[in-house]
Amino acid sequence: MKRYLSSPALELFNRTGLSPTSVDAALEDLVWGKGSAILRSHHPLVQRIRQVTALNVVQISRRSHYVLLQIEQQKDGAPSWQYREITPLNCNFSCRGQLPTTIEVALNGELLDKLVKPAIAMGGTVIKHVGPTGDGWLTVDVTPPWHLF
Repeated sequence: MKRYLSSPALELFNRTGLSPTSVDAALEDLVWGKGSAILRSHHPLVQRIRQVTALNVVQISRRSHYVLLQIEQQKDGAPSWQYREITPLNCNFSCRGQLPTTIEVALNGELLDKLVKPAIAMGGTVIKHVGPTGDGWLTVDVTPPWHLF
């Protein structure tokens, strides 16, 4: 069966020595056990990614044929940035901070690493839209590359 995963997920799996098929098999085991296709933070594969990369992977899920990733990174006990793949067409990156409107518009179509240094595990992710949330956070709609496995 054809399955897809994003470049950020592929990069994390590669760093950890996991294959996309082994992660997909773990998701499939949950489905056969009548559970939802979500590997949460207590799952051994998610813990392994966290140990090797020091990134707080919240969950890895599967929706249709897509393996989806969620990361929430903290600094000093408070969230510093979040990356969420809700669907293949609805992915976002959020971080603390504000930008002038002219810079927000200029970032559309650029790689996420133009905004975030270092862009850990965000290789090839393109900014679709940047906008403030009004609460001191910046929300960036992004499009990561998707890979067939």
